Amino acid sequence: MRAALLVALVGLAACYAPHAESGAYLCASDETCPDDLTCVCGQCVSEPAEAACTFSFALPNAPVEAKPIVTTITVAEHQPFQIAVQALQENGMPATKFRGSVKLSATWGDVCVGTEGCLGIHDRLQFKDGAAVADLQLNRETNAPTSALLRAEIAGQVGTSDLLRIIVEGPSFVRDPGGAVVAPIKGAGRFGPLFGAVGFPTVVMTSGGWRMYLLGGLLGEDNKLALQHRGIAVATSTDGKTFTPLPDPVFDSYSADGTNVGIGSVSAYDDGTLTHVYVARDGNSLGTFKTIVELTSPSGFGGFSLVKPAVLTSDSSNMPDCLLCGGLEVGGVIANPAPGQPSGGPPAQLYFSSSTRLDPMKPPVTVIGRAVSKDGRTFVADPAALLATVESETFIVSPIVVVDGTTYKMFYNYAKTTDLSNACKADARVGYATSSDGHFWVRSLRNGSGNGLFGANPDSASWEAGSNVSLTSVVPLDGRDPSKGWALYYTPWMDIGVCVPNGVGRATAK
Repeated sequence: MRAALLVALVGLAACYAPHAESGAYLCASDETCPDDLTCVCGQCVSEPAEAACTFSFALPNAPVEAKPIVTTITVAEHQPFQIAVQALQENGMPATKFRGSVKLSATWGDVCVGTEGCLGIHDRLQFKDGAAVADLQLNRETNAPTSALLRAEIAGQVGTSDLLRIIVEGPSFVRDPGGAVVAPIKGAGRFGPLFGAVGFPTVVMTSGGWRMYLLGGLLGEDNKLALQHRGIAVATSTDGKTFTPLPDPVFDSYSADGTNVGIGSVSAYDDGTLTHVYVARDGNSLGTFKTIVELTSPSGFGGFSLVKPAVLTSDSSNMPDCLLCGGLEVGGVIANPAPGQPSGGPPAQLYFSSSTRLDPMKPPVTVIGRAVSKDGRTFVADPAALLATVESETFIVSPIVVVDGTTYKMFYNYAKTTDLSNACKADARVGYATSSDGHFWVRSLRNGSGNGLFGANPDSASWEAGSNVSLTSVVPLDGRDPSKGWALYYTPWMDIGVCVPNGVGRATAK
């Protein structure tokens, strides 16, 4: 009985010969395929209608034109829009039985499939009966009339949306209706035991919620603000909208070595173990800061240690190029800049602005630069500036850089002014630029018109009434995914006999 059963099982096994599924395999290098399948356009199929040899793009339900015409659409960054893609055979006829998964890309920025989040960049499109309709997002601004083209690819076969062009607009920021997120001083008000004027926030999201580090200066009896900022305060929030300041500063200009060195700007990030705060310090009576240093703290609420030596130092020997030849201001620091890029990008990048007076009779020359580091401790500046002044941007500072997929996005302050002696009259605005590698940048065409992405509040009755705002922090609305929108934190200036920073405001772009 056992022998008869064994013979039966062997017989069944000899009869079992499953066929390879059509379209499930790519052709070998010699164009061979399993079983009875044939290699068509790099795909192993049983008939030509199952292979995609190229692709066509159109808007869903678009009328079929007797003579194809170019269609242009305009969307905002990360604004979902629907697209219809058709797989085609070698003869140009629809590949009505193609049902593979296709990789999408764009000639400018990243493609994200879907309307939800884009972390990880979802760039696969699944076909059924040779067609697919899906919501897409693009994440990099195009400067009109330049447009982005879509690409679909499988097994080396590519189709491009030559008849469909997409213009992508950058973000537009709108002020929060609730007013200041950290109250303005309103005259001689005080913020903790050290501060009378506060502003210049940098905002990070941690496992415990939102945290804001901001600078403060001491107001004297006559409301005269010290020329140098005196220290760093911290405020916390559960939603990124309403912040509660801690009563005591977490770091002041005397705490590191007993010398009043001043602090000029601040940037921070949290790696889950340590909070890293970068500050411009070692200032002189003109408010020119010579070094950028790093402070670290396990809690982020105090006990900050100064990491020595300075991560970046101005160098007067570089005067002809004017990159590190003058006063330094720290912009943004990113520790893991581009995980979506094939190279991964440098382990750490520090963006800064530098200004100097090459001619005492002329306004400062300002540039935006970048320094990179392999260990996060020693930074080496790129040999040339990333952005220099142009006719419409004669003063550029405060570069805040965020990585969105494989696209770098820079928000910065610019002004067209020849007199920077009074910050309350500088008329600074928020500019925008994008890059694929963090080094070569494309300015937005919107920088030279209106308020750029954001500007001073024209409402004279507002708490922030004035002609100047200082940008210091831009983060994703949810703290993680830029496709969810942006939160911009800024400081307006107030003239109370002397020009002082006047609290912290917030604007959003969705």
